[in-house]
Amino acid sequence: MKKQALLAAVSVALNFLGIQPSDAQTRKISTQEQRVISERLGAWLKDPLSAQYRWPAIQLGATESRPRLPYCFSVNAKNAYGGYVGFRTIVGIVTQSSGKIIGFEYTTGLNDESSVDTDRLCSVLGTPPR
Repeated sequence: MKKQALLAAVSVALNFLGIQPSDAQTRKISTQEQRVISERLGAWLKDPLSAQYRWPAIQLGATESRPRLPYCFSVNAKNAYGGYVGFRTIVGIVTQSSGKIIGFEYTTGLNDESSVDTDRLCSVLGTPPR
């Protein structure tokens, strides 16, 4: 029930803002932008230097008045026992300036306890992680 309510709220918000995922243009993110995101996410990981990432394209559309956009990607990180847990979909918010990512805020995706279906959420947001 929480999952459906969250997905519905996100969909309504996107429609209100005039964002249609199917209309979005995308671009690859640069190595520097990947570093910005991985350094911020690293605070949440047991061994951030060993993390493996899959970086999909990011939506264009950030503006001066709306510089923050959702971004989904995948990470395979080690757990407390030193074993990789498999790729997980991460949902976060990127902040852009002059078309470049300058910040990242983690939202959800690392914990098994997460009540959000991150793959489905990313599809609704129009930013599939793979």
